[in-house]
Amino acid sequence: MTKTRSRVTLVVELTRLPIIILLCLCLLLNMTNAGGDLPDGWWKKCKARPIKDYKEYLSLVEGDFKDKFIFVDTYMEHCPYCYYCLDDFNKIIDDMTKWYGNGPIVFIKIDGTRIREFSRRYKINSFPKFLVIYPQTDGAEYSVFKANKRDYASFKQWMLNVLSDTPTLE
Repeated sequence: MTKTRSRVTLVVELTRLPIIILLCLCLLLNMTNAGGDLPDGWWKKCKARPIKDYKEYLSLVEGDFKDKFIFVDTYMEHCPYCYYCLDDFNKIIDDMTKWYGNGPIVFIKIDGTRIREFSRRYKINSFPKFLVIYPQTDGAEYSVFKANKRDYASFKQWMLNVLSDTPTLE
């Protein structure tokens, strides 16, 4: 009985081996091409204000931006998903700025792999990650964008829900 069971187990394991090898190869190919087709410096085209370090972030959230909703685009330079949602995010920045002016909102972008203190504080372990920091909280209160789709309509719905206000479109 044990010999038969051992043979069956061996046959089952051997039939799984090609699948495991194939999955490993696919993962390896995906990792080596991650970001390979992205334009150089694509993240510089994001219309959100770039933050160079954690100290700058803290000075803004506790200072000039303390009375504002701070919408944050946390990205990684070699992240294709970060690149793919750039146009929609820029479009919502344009529209929200048109609707609200320089009032209650501001947009910033943070490279989550370079400003690790920010990523640790807000538990960011994948990219892109969008969040909003609430006014008058020194960054302690925030909300993360949780929609599966990262497109204009989803960004708009999330941001308007955060602001609890629907602007009049002209």
